[in-house]
Amino acid sequence: MNLDHYEGIVRSYLTEHSISFSKDSIPYGISFKVLDGTVHLNLYHGKKGFRFHIQGKDKEAVQLLEEEMNLLFSRQDSKKSTQENDLRVQYDVPWMGSDESGKGDVFGPIICAGVVLQPSESEQLLAAGFKDSKALSKGRIEGLANQVFRLGPKRYHILKLKPAKYNDLYARFQSQGKNLNHLLGWMHASVIKELASKNPSLKIAVVDQFSKTDRVGPLLDASCQSLTLIQRTRAEANLAVAAGSILARYELLKWHQSMKQELGFELPLGASPQTISCGKRFVTVYGADALPTIAKMHFKTIEQILA
Repeated sequence: MNLDHYEGIVRSYLTEHSISFSKDSIPYGISFKVLDGTVHLNLYHGKKGFRFHIQGKDKEAVQLLEEEMNLLFSRQDSKKSTQENDLRVQYDVPWMGSDESGKGDVFGPIICAGVVLQPSESEQLLAAGFKDSKALSKGRIEGLANQVFRLGPKRYHILKLKPAKYNDLYARFQSQGKNLNHLLGWMHASVIKELASKNPSLKIAVVDQFSKTDRVGPLLDASCQSLTLIQRTRAEANLAVAAGSILARYELLKWHQSMKQELGFELPLGASPQTISCGKRFVTVYGADALPTIAKMHFKTIEQILA
């Protein structure tokens, strides 16, 4: 695989997560400047093959981006795969999937949602078009979310951290030397434990993997001891994870729509120049003290909004 292949992977990831970037050629490689140039992601390809290097002043952003890139570029060892831990579209036992939405957005909550499915429901959901929420329109997401809701309250769980609560928890985790991935691990584990308690027959929990280090398994308790935990990148290929992705995205978009009606203007997703412009507009009207009620305050973009 040549450098163009890896460049395409990075470009797709940044675009998918609404992260603005610029790109320059460097000796033996390519440099992506992200987060307004505060972080540089350099890709190299030479005689020793492919490698990448990330540097920048925002140490936490560097650490998180390194974990994301390690996941994207890592190759699964097929020899280690077994029938028990392979990621599938569906399973022949009751299973659940969880996914989160909002972690890359300056404005809005971060939401983790899980859904429990029965094997008999697979064909109907496949026919309905369940897939990764990022590949669906807003209208389609709402329709599919309502289909999940009709399964009944025991079959899904949504954990939503609105910005004020998120900022508080993030500060607590940071004071303990932990980062965003630790917080995400806590969210996924909380959703799994809640659904396991409501669905005793649950056998498998699939999580869209967000960290190379297992941040979920160590937080599960005795109520989940009979569960097989599967963590994979691109796990939205699994029906239950896709359903969780749809619920999480639905709740995120619903929050943004509610804020648009309240403020009279839209708060954009992602972290872009438009984010800064809207943030300044909000601060002008409501004051800087109100910003934590709509924004994740650890983003470097916040410094530019308040400048």
